[in-house]
Amino acid sequence: MLFYLASRITLNSDILPTKSSTISPQEYQALHLVKPPEQNPDQDPLKPNWEDDSAFEVPEFQDLDNTDPLALKPLDRQEEILRQQTEEIKKMLDERMVKEAPVNVYQLNAVPQEQPEFSGPSTMTLPEEALEVTAPRIEILEIKADALSPERLTDVRTYQPDIEREFVPTDIQMPSLASVGELAGPPPAANVSLVNLQSTRPNFGISETDLAELYGPDPQLPGGDFLKGALPGIDNKPKPQNVESDLLEKTFPLDDYVVVTVSTYPDPAGPAGTFLVELRPAPKSASMPDISKDVLFIVDRSSSISFTKFQQFKKAVQEVLPALSPDDRFNIISFNEKQKAVFTKFVPGTASNIAEAQTQVKSLPHGGRTDVFGGVAPFVKQSNGDRNRPMNIFLLTDGQSTVNIYEPSKFLRGISGINPGNVSIFPFSAEKKANRMLLDFLGYLNKGEKCHVETTDEICDAMVRFYSDHSSLIVTDLRCAATTGADVNEIFPRSLPHLYRNQTLRLFGRYQNKADTLTLSITGRDAEGRLRDLVFRRKLDQCPEGAPTLPAQWAGQKILFLLARLNLSDNTAEQSNLTKRIEELKKQYSILSPY
Repeated sequence: MLFYLASRITLNSDILPTKSSTISPQEYQALHLVKPPEQNPDQDPLKPNWEDDSAFEVPEFQDLDNTDPLALKPLDRQEEILRQQTEEIKKMLDERMVKEAPVNVYQLNAVPQEQPEFSGPSTMTLPEEALEVTAPRIEILEIKADALSPERLTDVRTYQPDIEREFVPTDIQMPSLASVGELAGPPPAANVSLVNLQSTRPNFGISETDLAELYGPDPQLPGGDFLKGALPGIDNKPKPQNVESDLLEKTFPLDDYVVVTVSTYPDPAGPAGTFLVELRPAPKSASMPDISKDVLFIVDRSSSISFTKFQQFKKAVQEVLPALSPDDRFNIISFNEKQKAVFTKFVPGTASNIAEAQTQVKSLPHGGRTDVFGGVAPFVKQSNGDRNRPMNIFLLTDGQSTVNIYEPSKFLRGISGINPGNVSIFPFSAEKKANRMLLDFLGYLNKGEKCHVETTDEICDAMVRFYSDHSSLIVTDLRCAATTGADVNEIFPRSLPHLYRNQTLRLFGRYQNKADTLTLSITGRDAEGRLRDLVFRRKLDQCPEGAPTLPAQWAGQKILFLLARLNLSDNTAEQSNLTKRIEELKKQYSILSPY
């Protein structure tokens, strides 16, 4: 259609080719479809001649049906000329488009000893195997934050929760950009430029000989500071770690399942201050299943326990048993100078087992001498035979032994030394007669928590609440590391308990400058044994201000830590140093220690 319309256009003489044209004069004359009218010398050239209709003819848009056939002969010749020119142009374009433009290919070479002068790209033929390549598979470069030391976890990094990857067979090719077939290599003839690699691989500011320090024993392992030289015969040497499996283990984010809040309180003078991190399960944590565990109730039935208190102990255990999870196993031990078990082993929390246990507890006798260590130690050491399955011991006693009396330091060091690591102890006591110091530190040193009530009337309700708070376990083996904004040695408690669904985990620490950013990393394991991690940052100057008692709370946690060290130490010089540090903190923060 375009060529047909073009054939209907009258060409003006001033745009037709002259010397380079192959058109004859006769053909040139034939191209004029309409002979221009003769000019009247008396006629003004700028004024049209209204009597001459030829002045208004538009020959290129004439009606063909009303045109004289003889007048079309010159048009046929014009069409022929245009057809020939079109063929010549098409032939010329075809010749120029036969060859494809060369492709630039860059080949990486190692840096030679002496850099050669660049001589420009050279043309070479690639080997045949280079032409069979397909699209390379995409690889995602990751750096596991939990495998790095705190010094390498700087603010310049971008942290992203780990995404679970799907396994894809390696023989599947990536989608091709071509309409048909796979992505192919470069054409046989290509411009290959040699590019020298002139950079070195990064070492993050440390030498390769220092990398071994990244895989040393973790100082934050539970009980790591407490078990040094604890008891003769206890192997306190650090266990060898499988570095490769630790680095390759996939982690799953914990961010959506917990809520983290940070509050601060500045020092009266200077930029330093105290912070509190509160970690509590978020509503989405309801989708996380409970971690199956074993629950052991140990009840003191000796004469040191009053009859009224003993009756309340028995009633409390009976009311707690129906709250056991179906996936939990349990057993009940009563002791005086000897131990007696309700079942020979841990049994599931079925209705029949619970009913049998309630009957047995109701008929427990009262009396005898008290051996607290003998009532607890064998079951801590034996545990449940599965170090990957948590075991919670709820100890109902006053902590007052009448036989096998141990000094607090030997008692605590002995229990902590035989704990295989999966046992948490929750002491429960009542009235003023209880050995508060022994029971408090027994829970503190063994991933547990103590509960004490002042009267016997409170025992039953308090025990039910105490167990309920620790009945639903969602993350175990928690560890905390501070990367920036805080000194990890000033964060307490040093050894973290498990994370329960109905509890809030609190960490107290100190910062040096409120302009810093606090970065903490917390890891643990869920019900499926998968590693969960949480890395969060807070600008300290943007955190809400905490209560004025926050510095004293931090000091109290540190004193508790130092007192635990003091009770575990049998070195006179160390005891003297710890006592001095405790007294300084008590004086500085106006704290009265109950021990």
